[in-house]
Amino acid sequence: MGKRTRTGERPRTTQATKAGTRRPAVPLPAALALAALLLAALLAAAVSAAPAGAAVSATPDPGTWVTNGTVSAIATAADGTTYIGGDFTYVGPNTGGGAPLDASGSVVGTPLPIGGELHATAADGSGGFYIGGSFTSVGGEARSNLAHILADGSLDLSWGPSANSTVYALAVSGGTVYAAGAFASIDGVSRSRIAALDATSGAATAWDPSANDTVRTLAVSGGTVYAAGAFTSIDGVSRSRIAALDAASGAATAWDPSANSTVLALAVSGETVYAGGYFTTIGGASRSRIAALDAASGDATAWDPSADQVIYALAVSGGTVYAGGYFTTIGGASRGRIAAFHSEFTITPSVVGGASGHGAISPDAPQTVEEGATPTFTFTSDAGYETDQVLVDGSPVTPTAENEYTFPAVAADHTISVSFAASAGPPPVTTVSGAVRGWSKRPVTLRFTAVPAPGGAAVAYTEYRLGDGEWRQGTRLRLTRQGTTRVAYRSVDVLGDVEGARVVPVRIDTRRPRVVARSATGRAGSIVRLRYKVGDPRPGCARALVRLVVVDSSGHALTRASTRPAPANAWRTLRVSTRALAPGAYTVVLRAVDIAGNFQRGVTRTRLTVR
Repeated sequence: MGKRTRTGERPRTTQATKAGTRRPAVPLPAALALAALLLAALLAAAVSAAPAGAAVSATPDPGTWVTNGTVSAIATAADGTTYIGGDFTYVGPNTGGGAPLDASGSVVGTPLPIGGELHATAADGSGGFYIGGSFTSVGGEARSNLAHILADGSLDLSWGPSANSTVYALAVSGGTVYAAGAFASIDGVSRSRIAALDATSGAATAWDPSANDTVRTLAVSGGTVYAAGAFTSIDGVSRSRIAALDAASGAATAWDPSANSTVLALAVSGETVYAGGYFTTIGGASRSRIAALDAASGDATAWDPSADQVIYALAVSGGTVYAGGYFTTIGGASRGRIAAFHSEFTITPSVVGGASGHGAISPDAPQTVEEGATPTFTFTSDAGYETDQVLVDGSPVTPTAENEYTFPAVAADHTISVSFAASAGPPPVTTVSGAVRGWSKRPVTLRFTAVPAPGGAAVAYTEYRLGDGEWRQGTRLRLTRQGTTRVAYRSVDVLGDVEGARVVPVRIDTRRPRVVARSATGRAGSIVRLRYKVGDPRPGCARALVRLVVVDSSGHALTRASTRPAPANAWRTLRVSTRALAPGAYTVVLRAVDIAGNFQRGVTRTRLTVR
């Protein structure tokens, strides 16, 4: 889906990326920018090797980078570097209306210049993309508002249907590419604002719903194509700005939510169709610019975030709905034009035996929580009773603390119930020694000591278990397992009185971390950004401290040693000052120690070049 505008307005021009919005390759000061374009492959050879009197081409090099403002100064250096200055804030590849980006946000390869604006992209399932918009060429080849970019970044020369006006939306299903926009013909065939094309040849199929006004967005789910925009009829049937079409025949289904203004975005998740745009009513209910519709009936669901301005884009990933637009408030919260809504789940608590169950659980009413939440429930027994068993979804679990259970990150509905049992007498009291606060870099040995409670019977035995494992009798436990282990322990007296289980967490990380770092280059008197990562085998404490110092070729320290905290197994950036360093080559020495106290064996050295 492309960027949405009011019907009849010219879409705001954006610098395109893979999804249609280009980000600056090099951020520069707004007033005056001085950029060094390293054009060894583009200009250096021509500058240094061109013989005197050689003819100069009158055609610009298509690979030269471009700016978004006036260039008023150019100078070339003997090493082939070209310096430019002027009134611009962006320097980057000449991509035109779109460019492919990798997961890090970097431009992939040499993008094909697009002669115009790109409004829609759709993956072809083989690593390439279909693109649509308002353009006349792609990579120097004539293309009228539609094109296919192959996985290697080249233009598919065999796929070239022409649309006679803007294409705003694309969707791919199997061997069919669905296109929508403002066009009246496509592939030389009369198609009013919506069409289906063969994914291999580009030929228009017989699918022809025909809309009476612009179609701005599409979504495909199973055998249904959802279409929305500014139209009031489609397939000859009255449909106010949103409709569902049979993917095979193009016939409008009975699904008819009816919006009172333009719909600009659609996303489908299971049995729910999410819609966004300018509307204030849809699906028979008042909904301010964003709504969720039942995929069977078309009725608006209870989901009602309500935005104060237009919604241009929607996407669903897992259990999260993302919305983008011009809003500053949505769902009653302040959000700057983008927001995420997580799935909600219900946890239903109960006491076995109800009001006669000899105890209580808190909270005692069903709880609605967001995906990823970790709610806690506590248990209180009546006098003469104790917590007997905790069940989650009908299966026994170990309390995460005494008379308490905390759910791990919630991703589904759950039930939690607790049962209480009579205490025949005061149970034994067990203490544990050997536990370490925080992380240990050595194996941990726990020793359990049980004594009878005042007025209680003699201790029969002590038992422990790891996590939700089986109970084992014993008074000594040696742990070597890496990561966090929850150890529950309790004792039983000769009369069968069972002590309430207690839990002690044991955290062990005996493995040494190690820093890996990339070499860095910068100017003297500046701050150089050095990329590094602390590798720490999992499971582990996942946190470390990194100590670094810059030394010369003789090993003499040139900067004061500094220590930085860092998470393990993630690339980070260190800011290294070169104010005290003359131009030349230096070595940055790094060493890591994790929070368990494991020091890196040896040190890591990487090169720092100061120009």
